[in-house]
Amino acid sequence: MIARIEETCNYSCKKYYIEQGLQGAYAWEPIEGQDQTEENKLRSMREDNPLGRCVWQCDNNVVDHQTAIIEFADGSTASHNMNGGTSRPGRSIHLIGETGEIEGYMEDGEFVVRHPNAHAAHTYSEEKVDINVFQGYARRWRSEAGRRFRRHAPGQAALDFLDQSRRLDLRHLTGFAADRARIQHSCVDIVE
Repeated sequence: MIARIEETCNYSCKKYYIEQGLQGAYAWEPIEGQDQTEENKLRSMREDNPLGRCVWQCDNNVVDHQTAIIEFADGSTASHNMNGGTSRPGRSIHLIGETGEIEGYMEDGEFVVRHPNAHAAHTYSEEKVDINVFQGYARRWRSEAGRRFRRHAPGQAALDFLDQSRRLDLRHLTGFAADRARIQHSCVDIVE
């Protein structure tokens, strides 16, 4: 019965991690140093690999979708939408300010910067900016110190360029507050 379910399951670990080769070394940390044969990978998925658990029958209680609206002390706002069941996994960003906007899909490695343009027959100007998301983080993935970045590295790299003037722990506090607000069905204040 389980094998028949796996064959048609949209979230099959065999399809994602073995047949498509997604997540690379991250998926195979439990068998690091062993032969990376398909047989060893399948055994790992059945026995000791947390990524081999059935998504429908595990104890994971992470939400599959969430929207958080954040108001900063200066009155600016941000909304964060997370959808876990998308066809194309990744992160997109759209920043809108008084003098323009930045938009992009982080895994594409580029953003589009737009500025209003009031000249005749123009509504805006547009410039593509290559941010080389994968190049800098590929080196971090290979290092032991970079292990914790493996799972979210491409999106994390793009977020880091926005985080130059903010403390890293503020982003984590915001995430914890969003989760508390979701559970309590309320607004949560973050106090410095």
